[in-house]
Amino acid sequence: GTSSNVVVSAITPNTAPQNSITPVTITGSNFAAGMGVSFENGSGARPVASNVTVVDSTTITATVSVNTGGPKNDRVWDVRFGSGVLANGFLVQ
Repeated sequence: GTSSNVVVSAITPNTAPQNSITPVTITGSNFAAGMGVSFENGSGARPVASNVTVVDSTTITATVSVNTGGPKNDRVWDVRFGSGVLANGFLVQ
């Protein structure tokens, strides 16, 4: 069989303040149910995605929780969904 590469094109909104819960929409291609959303390569408290719903192969909705902690300056995170990564895709303020 063939495998399709997961592509993460955008996350909207792409920023959230510390100590917040933000609904987001992730767009891209080749999304499939059961894949997890995570954040990596940032600093401070890692954002956590919950209520992840694959609407279709190009759209995901989720809730992103950002705790307080870490540097006071803005922090940029990569967004991962399955094998797809959106580098520097999410900013914690």
